[in-house]
Amino acid sequence: SVMLSSPHEVSLATVRLIEQRVQRDEGKRGLDALLQPAANELYNAARALVTKNNIAIITGFPCLVDLSPPTETDGPLGAIAIADLLLKLGKTVHILTDECNEEPILACVAQSGIWSSSDPHEPGHPNRLSLGSFPARTEFDEKDAERLSDILE
Repeated sequence: SVMLSSPHEVSLATVRLIEQRVQRDEGKRGLDALLQPAANELYNAARALVTKNNIAIITGFPCLVDLSPPTETDGPLGAIAIADLLLKLGKTVHILTDECNEEPILACVAQSGIWSSSDPHEPGHPNRLSLGSFPARTEFDEKDAERLSDILE
């Protein structure tokens, strides 16, 4: 048994255990080479979600190119679940996707009920959830990077 002296050490140790668990290649699909995050990557990401008030979630990987819509299914649902929690914590959330995935993302948001988490229907209270899309390209260009930066200001 290791003695942990501070809440930070406890949190870091807990996140490291979670990180080890989610990075197992349970299906033996040869993912080990892909599952090599930087030190404390999950902890730093979780800390950023707690400390930041304006958060972008990017989802909608278009991998089913012969289907319409061409999106995978777990990313958008996971993004909605994360957005719901962040909205309940009082954060402003921007869900961003490829243009080809706008409709499925909008359908997920509409069915999820998270609009009500972002707008308590008080006069003058801003809606803290926005949806946006970018052209599907392999890389962000300078204009896309500026747009993302503007969203997160």
